[in-house]
Amino acid sequence: MKLNVIKKEKDVFFDRTNVSFEIEHIKMATPNRLEARKLLAKEFDKDIKEVILLSLNTNFGSGKSIGTAHVYTKQELISKSEPKYIIKRNEIKEELSASKEGESQNQVNEGPKPAEANAEESAETE
Repeated sequence: MKLNVIKKEKDVFFDRTNVSFEIEHIKMATPNRLEARKLLAKEFDKDIKEVILLSLNTNFGSGKSIGTAHVYTKQELISKSEPKYIIKRNEIKEELSASKEGESQNQVNEGPKPAEANAEESAETE
């Protein structure tokens, strides 16, 4: 895979670089979001957590993906300027699995499932 930076703009207000890029992946699978972030982090000599991928689109059969990203100078600035859904979309899988485990432990049993409820009702009527 080859990364080509199409446009690079310094955003002084948010202390980041706005990037438009293209990834060539001819005869290869379309890169996922994590692979694209790794390529951008390597290109800009940053940690992967300082790169926020906004979009990554591929036209069928083209072998090229075009996207946009924000490359921050500090990781702490991300939560101040990016929407929560973008931050969640850019979480790494290990972080996601850890947060899901915590959520599942906090869930309360809400009673029987609909199939179980129907089985109980039919047993009562017999």
